[in-house]
Amino acid sequence: MVDSKFNNEKFLTLLKESHTFPGEYLFKFIVPVDKKPQVVSFFEGAKITLKDSKKGNYISITALKYLEEAEDVMSIYNQMSHIEGLITL
Repeated sequence: MVDSKFNNEKFLTLLKESHTFPGEYLFKFIVPVDKKPQVVSFFEGAKITLKDSKKGNYISITALKYLEEAEDVMSIYNQMSHIEGLITL
């Protein structure tokens, strides 16, 4: 979940300095298994890797998605911030 104290401007600056856009961006999350469909829905057309936790209560989701600009990354994180139990890595 996106922290309310999160500095969007600073994150955007770091994204632009460390990634080349347009290009692929790697997203990583851990989420309760029942929230998997909500997370996966944001990554249509992306390369997605799923891994269940040992007890099967959580799932690790890695998505490699092609994006046009750094602001697209921010948009996805902001849209996903309402998903209960989402941990962004």
